[in-house]
Amino acid sequence: MHVLYRHWDAAGSLLYVGITGNLATRLRGHRHTASWFPEIANITLQHFPDNEALLAAERQAIAEENPIYNKRLKVGLRYHHRRKYICATCKEHPETSLPRCPGCKKEQRKAQKKRWRQKHALHQRSYLRVWRAQFLAEHGLSYWADYRRRRKAQVNLSVTG
Repeated sequence: MHVLYRHWDAAGSLLYVGITGNLATRLRGHRHTASWFPEIANITLQHFPDNEALLAAERQAIAEENPIYNKRLKVGLRYHHRRKYICATCKEHPETSLPRCPGCKKEQRKAQKKRWRQKHALHQRSYLRVWRAQFLAEHGLSYWADYRRRRKAQVNLSVTG
């Protein structure tokens, strides 16, 4: 759902123009970060079929209506925060308004998870060693294989018995 929203104060002045895919989440964000949130008296919504029409409508609304609290996309700014990017990874997908196309973002997340697992594998192994040592000491065993043999024998006895 592509929504262009406008926040108005009690006097009818336009405070802010923004776009979102999830209105409730965006309003919660404004409630916690925007100093002007208590001034909001009215919110108007305008729905759009696709992202390109939404971005164009936002630029036009900000340029023509000049809201008080919009910091970006105002008339006279040289760069817009929602400009089109060419994907930095694969150098394709200029139609996206993201720094990375969705496919490259997915690959980047996979690589981050892999690095995290490698980083924390050592900690997990050392934790496992400490846990095994404590467990063996509690059960009066010297090797993990002794525990496994004892457990296997108990399982075999219960199956045959």
